[in-house]
Amino acid sequence: MLRIIFLNPMHLPALTECYLRSDFNFALYLGYAYGKTLTKFFKWSLFSVILLFVVVVFLNLIFEILGDEMIYALL
Repeated sequence: MLRIIFLNPMHLPALTECYLRSDFNFALYLGYAYGKTLTKFFKWSLFSVILLFVVVVFLNLIFEILGDEMIYALL
């Protein structure tokens, strides 16, 4: 019985458009909630951004120095 209530809760209303107020913009709400989630997920520190920049520049320099023939020879 507890599993059925957990999987299909009867005490929570179904989220349909007729359940919401007529002036509630559901698409705007979903966009705002999704943006907040992405902001929390991709919150980078200044150190992470600088480290990524240094790695990209370093790899670019290494690939320029080695040349295509030497890279393909290593693979």
